[in-house]
Amino acid sequence: MYIVYFGLLFSVTDAFTLLTCSDGLIVIFQDNEKTRDIMIDHRYHKAIIGAQGANIRDIREKFNSVVISFPDSSKQSDVVSLRGPKNDVDQCYKYLHQIAQEKVLLNIMLYYMLPKLMN
Repeated sequence: MYIVYFGLLFSVTDAFTLLTCSDGLIVIFQDNEKTRDIMIDHRYHKAIIGAQGANIRDIREKFNSVVISFPDSSKQSDVVSLRGPKNDVDQCYKYLHQIAQEKVLLNIMLYYMLPKLMN
């Protein structure tokens, strides 16, 4: 595959710089590619990732064309980024949203119900 640049020299140079990664590979943009952020409380990131990454590995196998990026744990950011084909990103978003809601509900149930069960 070839990419041909047309235009003024500085514009072509800028375009080539934007399309070339730091390791020299050319980035190809697809028409159906989508990036979407999902807000998941940073307290649940570890639970979603799982012990030694077991849960996130299963999720990534289920949505193998979607790149799932969690923020660095030191930043305590709630934003998880999803990138890939539009349909797959939307399905992954729904799946992660459902998992996050389940974690929240479980946390609420444990907080309110556990003391009552202990009595």
